[in-house]
Amino acid sequence: MSLFGSSPDEPAPIESTSRSRGSLFDDEPSSASASKSSLFADDDATGAWGMPTPKKAVKGELIKSLLEGSDIPDSYIDAFDSVLKADGIGGKINADGIAKVLSASKLDTDAQSRIMTLISTSGKPTNLSRDEFNVLLALIGLAQEQEDITLDGVDERRRNLPEPKLQGLSNPPITFPDASELAAKPPQRVAIPSAAPASFEPAKPRTMRKSSIEFPEADPWGSPALHRGHNHDASPPKPNGGAIPASNEPHEPVRTTSDITTASAQPTSRTSGQPPAEIPSTPGAGGWGAYDGPAEAPFNSPGDSSIGGSFGGPSGGGDRPTQNAPSRSFGGGRVTGAGIEENIIITLLPEKEGIFMFQHHNYQVASPRRGSKVVRRYSDFVWLLDCLHKRYPFRQLPLLPPKRVGVNGNHLAADNTFIEKRRRGLARFANALVRHPVLSQEQLVIMFLTVPTELAVWRKQATISVQEEFAGKSLPPGLEDSLPPTLNELFDTTRTGVRRSADIYINLCNLVDRLAKRNEGLAADKLRLSISLQSLTDVSQDTYATDTNDVPLLNEGLQSMAKHLSNSQSLLEDEARAWDQGVLEDLKRQRDTLVSMRDMFDRRDRYDKDNIPYLERRIQNNENKLVAIRAKPDELVKPGEVEKVTEAIIKDKQSIVAQHARGVFAKECIRDELIYFQASQYHVSRLHQDWAQERVKYSELQADNWKQLQEELETVISVSKSVTAEPLLRRDPPASLLSNPNLSSTKGGGYVRIAIMPPMTSTQRSLVSQFMSITGVPEKTAQKLLKASGWKIDQASDSYFASSGTAPIEKGKDALEKLFESYRGKLYYSKPHLHGFDVLAEKSDEPNTLSVNGTMKYLQDVGASLENASMFVPLEIIQAPSLGEVSKEAFVEGWKNLGADTLSKQRALVLKQINELSTDMALFKKVYRHVFVCAREKGQKALPLDNAITYWEILFAAPGKPWVTASTNWIALWIEFLNAKWTKSVNKDMWNQTFEFFQKSMQDESLSFWSEDGAWPGVIDEFVAYAKEKKGGAERMETD
Repeated sequence: MSLFGSSPDEPAPIESTSRSRGSLFDDEPSSASASKSSLFADDDATGAWGMPTPKKAVKGELIKSLLEGSDIPDSYIDAFDSVLKADGIGGKINADGIAKVLSASKLDTDAQSRIMTLISTSGKPTNLSRDEFNVLLALIGLAQEQEDITLDGVDERRRNLPEPKLQGLSNPPITFPDASELAAKPPQRVAIPSAAPASFEPAKPRTMRKSSIEFPEADPWGSPALHRGHNHDASPPKPNGGAIPASNEPHEPVRTTSDITTASAQPTSRTSGQPPAEIPSTPGAGGWGAYDGPAEAPFNSPGDSSIGGSFGGPSGGGDRPTQNAPSRSFGGGRVTGAGIEENIIITLLPEKEGIFMFQHHNYQVASPRRGSKVVRRYSDFVWLLDCLHKRYPFRQLPLLPPKRVGVNGNHLAADNTFIEKRRRGLARFANALVRHPVLSQEQLVIMFLTVPTELAVWRKQATISVQEEFAGKSLPPGLEDSLPPTLNELFDTTRTGVRRSADIYINLCNLVDRLAKRNEGLAADKLRLSISLQSLTDVSQDTYATDTNDVPLLNEGLQSMAKHLSNSQSLLEDEARAWDQGVLEDLKRQRDTLVSMRDMFDRRDRYDKDNIPYLERRIQNNENKLVAIRAKPDELVKPGEVEKVTEAIIKDKQSIVAQHARGVFAKECIRDELIYFQASQYHVSRLHQDWAQERVKYSELQADNWKQLQEELETVISVSKSVTAEPLLRRDPPASLLSNPNLSSTKGGGYVRIAIMPPMTSTQRSLVSQFMSITGVPEKTAQKLLKASGWKIDQASDSYFASSGTAPIEKGKDALEKLFESYRGKLYYSKPHLHGFDVLAEKSDEPNTLSVNGTMKYLQDVGASLENASMFVPLEIIQAPSLGEVSKEAFVEGWKNLGADTLSKQRALVLKQINELSTDMALFKKVYRHVFVCAREKGQKALPLDNAITYWEILFAAPGKPWVTASTNWIALWIEFLNAKWTKSVNKDMWNQTFEFFQKSMQDESLSFWSEDGAWPGVIDEFVAYAKEKKGGAERMETD
């Protein structure tokens, strides 16, 4: 497929489209396309509806026909002819020839075994024809490029076959030095012998397929900005994706994909018609950064890129400058960009693509500076990062957001909130790439941001060979000595600090995210309050129907309050949004930077290794062997034995040099990354400055809003009109009630002015019930007296008894003190068969305190069981500070307020509350909250998890309030979750919020009240996800 059209011998565009769109991941043939093109050797099908080629062919025949009709490189033909002369039988290559080819490929044993398994059913070398030998070379090429070694991989590359590097088959003969030059030397001073200059002969012209690009520009994907300032006249046009064979010279670097390393020497092996360039035969011909390459090397020289040599080509219009692009030193160094930072904008496209159940999102990646807009999917970002990991293992590589979120290995459906977070994560990833001084110049990154077509299509047509940035580079003089000797200590210190900082920033991001959500929850509550006040104005006319003259003023004040509450709600939402998009993103950027550095150090541990000591020992053994061979008579020396040992010594020394150079380059690279990372401290300072300014701005806006409200309310005249009401009591009210500011005599006499109160809450009803049990007054009287005292039961009861002329307080106090003393100072022992306690001996307790034994005896005497929630009822009444301790003051005060000065009255009240514990939610809430107080150990602010689970099991079972709904045993699920997922202790907030969640879940079993934006603690959020998973409430998984 071509971007601008199709050549006559290319398949129809609709086929390519269906292939790229119909696949699950846009980079593998789909089931739909399988019917249009066979698995192998069927690309030139006559039509979209042709019958498929049978796939269950014999393996040998499949290999023979795999590359029929493909563009076979000349190197394949030359290699077959060369091996056939030495190890050929009947036009086929025998097992010895295959073994030599595999040995020359320098692949590891596993790769060779995999290749032999594919080309032979028995796994042993067999005679190979030319077509089968071509498949063998293609598999070796894939293995050397670190691609998957499969026949499918060969089929995908049939139009752009990889060219393997076979040392000894295609290289010029090696001139071996004298044995005296082979002595082992330190790695950094090893002198590599110069290879004999290669003699070049013009290659025979090949019959190439007609390029599908009808433009003189060889690269249809190249960005115009990419070639500005480059000289393209030195390179002839090449087919798109055409491979350029790399040199096998021992002193030359392998091609790279980045223009930041283009100062290396150019390969000496060239395609037909390419003019030779003067290249020094040995490294060290110039300074660091440009010492081993010709000054006139053009930007698109073969040593520039491994992406098929398709970036560049001769200029079609002649309007481009011929000046060479500025090169950059290889090792990194600090590169500072001019002007402001480049900003990549990533936008989620509204429509999904893909087949049903496997749809994916697409993102528009726009760069205003480059003037480019491309469409990418999540898997394209994954592919790019994977390539960067292979090419730049010792650099600070940015992080990708997760594709999906899973709980216990089960992926949850991706909602809009998660999709937006992923979009922001992709934006952070892209911007981190373009900010990096090295990664921003990487050709793969540039192509990713500028290629206008689908990346999967471009990847199939372009030759991409991702090699490590140090591959083939020679160590420049003086580089190792220029590195500080304390660099390793600096790395260790920095790594420790980065690890700790990364963990702290991860927690900071979670906390700021929670604060932003709490702001949103507070804003929602203020909106509800505003709406309620607005609704109140609608009923004011009817409420104060006796005299409506001042109702407009009242409504004006309510409306002003509602308006400014709404304004405050808008400001809170704006502030939460600013936190989410501002400081939170800044913190996440810094978090990603620290985690990237942490991962870079981890990759260094894995990849910065060598086997130099082993090679030095092997060199020593081979040198001794060479001396022994030379000491033998000539007739006893096997032909080629000396050359073989000499070649092994040279290769080992070259490997030592390469590995040592790689270690130095890696150390220098990490040093440069630390220099670049150092600038992140200024980003931290800037984000906190911005955050502080933002907080000041919204605080001032909130203060201005409330100041305006105050000014508006001061202009409203608050007039309280008297309304007649029924007499409080048939007799005259007591003087203490008449002196209350809420109750006063009216001019009519016998009546009082009352404030209209809303309906009683559950807590108020509980207070009325307690007051009635203490005083014995009717319910209406108790309600009025409590309202007059501000719903303070102590004040109301004192006022009532004072006005009635009785003094039960003093009498009750004496009785309660005597009752308390009866349980203090005695040690009780249990009689299990009698289910009770008996006095064993006298014992002195702390003054004014009951011991554990006395407390247990007292709880049993008032009717509370020590095995269920009933024991917490009397402990709440007397406000026991702990389960085994009761203070005299709290004991007397608690029962005095309830008017129970005898054990019989106390037992009656306790039994009454135990019976109401499962039905009276206000009573149960009081008992529940006090359990946390008395269950803690002294000096502790939280409960151990095991103790908290035990108390929850007691409270949420009879006679308490069972936490069970029609289809869910919530308490069992809650304890199961805690045992599996929670390891921390239980603080007061978690204890209280669990009760709130218990109330909500009892009313709404589906948990529709819960929201990610709510102010629930993190443990509740995790429990909801756990419960939904257990109940099977997770939605359909989305793949992208």
